[in-house]
Amino acid sequence: MGTRPRTRAVVSHVQDPIVDTSLCVNHAPLHEETAWVLRGRLVAKTPDDPVIVARKVEDQRLAVEITAVFMRSRKTYGSPRIYVDLASRGTHAGRNRIARIMQILGLCAREKRSFKCTTDSRMTQRIAPNVLARSFTAAAPNRKWVTDVKAIRTSEGWMYLAAVIDLFSRRIVGHAMSESNDTSLAL
Repeated sequence: MGTRPRTRAVVSHVQDPIVDTSLCVNHAPLHEETAWVLRGRLVAKTPDDPVIVARKVEDQRLAVEITAVFMRSRKTYGSPRIYVDLASRGTHAGRNRIARIMQILGLCAREKRSFKCTTDSRMTQRIAPNVLARSFTAAAPNRKWVTDVKAIRTSEGWMYLAAVIDLFSRRIVGHAMSESNDTSLAL
């Protein structure tokens, strides 16, 4: 029993874009249905073909809906999430079609920011004793001070703001800003 030739090899020998089914059936062991499928794929379609025009109109309508969902998600949804959102609203289109339209429109979901650890957990330095013991009230000014460091994202990168607060008056006694979060900033 011989091996059946590949369909691509049979199609490559056909010169006319409209396949003569008798030629395919006589010269290659293809089923009649396969020949008709090949004939349908190889028929040259013109730009004014009603099927192509209807698909372009549908693509334009989908493009508007895809853009609306994309902007509503603050540019975070990719094609899988947009597919689910559109399906829940009753608009049915394939994931690959949505991905293709998004690529044509230049819509690309923002990548999730990576986690940045700002705490040194190696414990290489001595831990300061807890002298406040969660007693955040003071009887007189300048008796108890607390500090805190806040990371601030700027257009040039991360900046760190340290503030010293008097627990009696609850006012900022001093502050400092630095590009690195280290011990000298908090002190």
